[in-house]
Amino acid sequence: MDSTPVYVEMSQREKVIDKPIALRFDFPEYSLPVRILSGMSLDEVSSEKIRSIYTRKKPRDIYDLFFLIKMKGTKFNREMVDKKLEVYNMSFDKESFIEEIKKQEDYFNKALNNIVMEELPDIKYIIKVIGSWLD
Repeated sequence: MDSTPVYVEMSQREKVIDKPIALRFDFPEYSLPVRILSGMSLDEVSSEKIRSIYTRKKPRDIYDLFFLIKMKGTKFNREMVDKKLEVYNMSFDKESFIEEIKKQEDYFNKALNNIVMEELPDIKYIIKVIGSWLD
């Protein structure tokens, strides 16, 4: 049996913007009861990641956004991003956002090599993918 912990973040600070999605937690191998939780759409999670890149400055947020774009096909929603940034009296600007990512370029590999289990993509490729997604 795998004993890897799974963390679930729950916040009541802000309301979910997009229609919440139902998430079924059903893991019979752990003898846990089945639970249905309400969660954010992946497009909204992407908007949260953009806000985090501006405000939290953790390389994992860059990787998470890249993963959501490449593996989950999330869509960029400028209006939703601006709503997320309102809390900080900010609005989205592509150039300043890409600059925020570039500020973490030197630290990116060091911060993520022990977290990401697969080969870590080059940060320049990640920036290119995110930049294209924002167009």
